[in-house]
Amino acid sequence: MSIDLADPQIIHAIKSNNKYIEVLSEECLTNNFLEAILMINPTQIKHWPYYLITQKMVNIIIELCKYELIKFVPSRFITYNMAKIIIKSIPILYGKYIPPQFYTDELRNICLESLKTKINKTAKYFLNIPYSVKKEFPEIITLALSRRGTLISRVPDDLLTYDLCVLALKSTDRQHNILSNIPGKYRDYNMCNLAIKRAANDISEVPYQMLRDNPELVYTAVYNHGGSIEFVPKNLIDYKTAKLAIRSSIDALPFVPPQLFLDFPQLNDDVKYKQDINAKNMLSSLKNKHNELFFVDKIGLNSNDQPNEPNEPNEPKNKKNRKRKLLE
Repeated sequence: MSIDLADPQIIHAIKSNNKYIEVLSEECLTNNFLEAILMINPTQIKHWPYYLITQKMVNIIIELCKYELIKFVPSRFITYNMAKIIIKSIPILYGKYIPPQFYTDELRNICLESLKTKINKTAKYFLNIPYSVKKEFPEIITLALSRRGTLISRVPDDLLTYDLCVLALKSTDRQHNILSNIPGKYRDYNMCNLAIKRAANDISEVPYQMLRDNPELVYTAVYNHGGSIEFVPKNLIDYKTAKLAIRSSIDALPFVPPQLFLDFPQLNDDVKYKQDINAKNMLSSLKNKHNELFFVDKIGLNSNDQPNEPNEPNEPKNKKNRKRKLLE
């Protein structure tokens, strides 16, 4: 049976059905025919038995840059030059599918440089890297954490060091909490202090005994973000803590124990002070917004423009004015 690979219906079948050869007879499965199929849809090779695959077919896979398909071909057909091309493009395949004799210093350096390039381009690439590659290249863990500290959650515990935890804390913006991903054995005073200075809400991950023995950690947190008082144990909230929190943010108010307002009436002055500041800021904002809306929406001008004086009419606009003019 002859199959015309130029037939649009045949081409569509090959592209849409990755197990196309299963509907063919053995006599159709010649090398030339299979090579032609690969040129149309290289993913077909995923479902081919090894005895059908030849060196030329593997060459086609590499020429088409479908390097991820090497996992479906016999390793004996992979050459050293192929290995370099594959690892440079997909470094996470290092340690897999490549013949053991090809793991030279040169290949290792190619892999390392490729990983660095990809992580520098997007730190999230670190999420795709398997444990074996992270262990082989500890340099990339340092690089990834220097770019985005939140990636610490994807570093295996046995590869995580104290210095890497510090690096993660220093490299991440205040939007993210990091301390929860740092093992307890590394949460000493310096680590917790660094975490709280970076993101006040990380106080929720600081051991109770450390907060009790070092009240300055609490003061630092609520000074930076008053709302973090929510995560401070109630019995550790004293007058200074409440004062700093309220002056930092009025959002702290619901989390201040009511008894403190009875014991320290001056806290009410702090509340009033913060409310006055917020009210002034809000009024100023509303005033600016109102002026802008008035000029733009009502008059159709920008706030920096001045309305033009209306022109004097050339003639009276109503009948009474016309009559008066005629009488004059």
